[in-house]
Amino acid sequence: MLYRRILPKPQCPGVASLTEVSNIQPHETFISYQDQFSVVPVIPHQTTDNTQSTVRPSLISENCLGLFDRQCPIQNPNRNATSLKTPCAGLHNKYIHPSSILQRKRDKRHAKLINDLAYLKTNWSGQDWIPADVRKGLRQHGLQDPAKNVIKYVRRITELALSRGIELKTLWNDGGALRKAVTSEAAAKATKLPPQRGLPLLHLSTKVAKTVYENMSSTDRQPPSAFPYTLSNEPASPSPLPERIQSVVSFDGDPFAENNLEIEDNSPSPTPHPADSSTLSDQSYNDPAESLSGQKRAISPDADVTTILDAKRQHLVNMQNGLLAVDIDDLRRRHDKVVAEIDNAVVAKKRKDGIVCTSQATKEGLERVVKLKSDEIAILEKHLATVFAVDGPRDSDIGLDYGSLSITRALDDVMLAAGRQYIADAKRSKNMIINDLETVDRVIFSVLAERDRAEEDVAAARETANNLAGAIKTVESTRKAEAKKLKALAVITEMQNRLEQAKKAFEETDREAENVPNDVGGDWESILRIIGTEV
Repeated sequence: MLYRRILPKPQCPGVASLTEVSNIQPHETFISYQDQFSVVPVIPHQTTDNTQSTVRPSLISENCLGLFDRQCPIQNPNRNATSLKTPCAGLHNKYIHPSSILQRKRDKRHAKLINDLAYLKTNWSGQDWIPADVRKGLRQHGLQDPAKNVIKYVRRITELALSRGIELKTLWNDGGALRKAVTSEAAAKATKLPPQRGLPLLHLSTKVAKTVYENMSSTDRQPPSAFPYTLSNEPASPSPLPERIQSVVSFDGDPFAENNLEIEDNSPSPTPHPADSSTLSDQSYNDPAESLSGQKRAISPDADVTTILDAKRQHLVNMQNGLLAVDIDDLRRRHDKVVAEIDNAVVAKKRKDGIVCTSQATKEGLERVVKLKSDEIAILEKHLATVFAVDGPRDSDIGLDYGSLSITRALDDVMLAAGRQYIADAKRSKNMIINDLETVDRVIFSVLAERDRAEEDVAAARETANNLAGAIKTVESTRKAEAKKLKALAVITEMQNRLEQAKKAFEETDREAENVPNDVGGDWESILRIIGTEV
């Protein structure tokens, strides 16, 4: 019995490099074995260096999952090709659209919010977990219901108070932790408002609720009135608040509140990427307002409100003068440069995405070729061991003379040597493909790292561009306000000049009126007799 093996020819011209496996020249006996038994030779492995990806970045994930399946379907004579399950099919089944993940997260957050509200209503016997006077402050900040973070921290405060045996209503009584917190927030807010502004309503913000919870968590079992609350590192002043702000409460950190006129001395944020990563990393941005603000001035809590407001106004004047000295043209040039670098970084990121997609498709194809090669080698070794067994039955020798038998056995020896040579070449080819697969893995890892750095560069550049745009807008607004101020001063100066002229004219007229009796010699009696008026 003679063994014949016909290998399937490649069916995918688009990715032919994935099935080209060996550059080893076969032995002469292998050539005769190939001609006699129709063995298809394996084409040497070829790669192209000028491959350019045409995959759109928006379709990268989907294309990478099914690129090889669409381009190179495998035909197996023993199985139906349409029912053949591939690794890519499994990837398709596991793929979940990002919108579904986001919807699940939103549903989970909403369910937690409903659970927290039900817990608060049960333990507080209704809506008393936020008093009516504090609930009115929501409308002033453009809110209808408390924020979810406020609800979260109020629940934590409630659980902590119940675990310590504290009555919940005492938290909002005079001297309670929550009431004390919003009252302290009132003092901080009222000092930053001009006198002509109306008094803000009470408001429980996320910052206040979080601070109360942290203070209660870090304090031993104490009555509610003993929990301190302060927004700064300085100890709270024991002195009473000024009369104007005794019942004023608001939180300047809320996004709907008025802008805080005081510039804090914040520490600089860390750079999100190494200093030597790319050209975007050497772009530094210093906010003009931040650089001009200086250290936060320490104002005694016992100071009068008028003194505090005067200090704030003087600080704003200094800030305005500093902003007027900023070179807005330089800010615009820096902004344009950062925007251009953002575009370049986005293009580089898209290029990396294309390389990742192509490399992943190549990896999937190489893995499949290795699998097919392994199966083929196993089948060939099994058949060679069976057909050319030394002590096995040889049905083909029956009825042959000695000469024919010698020729047949010689041919069998040639076929056995050629088969073994082919199997050895196939194994070396498989090992080469495995090495190529490891190379592709390293390329994918390197490109993914570069893509992550490009994303970090884009994020940092966008933040810098936003800061520069905000600085430009601030400087432009300051200059417009200064122009209006100068125009108003010109009008005021003109009115003052007219007032001075009118004052001088009045004084001149008054002097002329005083000199009238001297001109007539002071004889008022004769003058009165002449005009018929008695003295």
